[in-house]
Amino acid sequence: MNKHKTHLIQTKLKEIMAKQRMIVTDDQLLIDMDLLFNSIRDADGDWEKVEQDMKNYLSAIQSMVGEE
Repeated sequence: MNKHKTHLIQTKLKEIMAKQRMIVTDDQLLIDMDLLFNSIRDADGDWEKVEQDMKNYLSAIQSMVGEE
């Protein structure tokens, strides 16, 4: 993953987590339903894109934690 994309993911995660809408564990994202459905609406109903985005967020977090 390139540095720019990683930075964008980190920024988005900070925004989300500041609102207490997402909890991250080692292998899961626990997501507020409003956040999830709004993300699907923002993607014009493309739930597969949102699913991939969520998987990318989790991978980014796992790689950041692995770097520590």
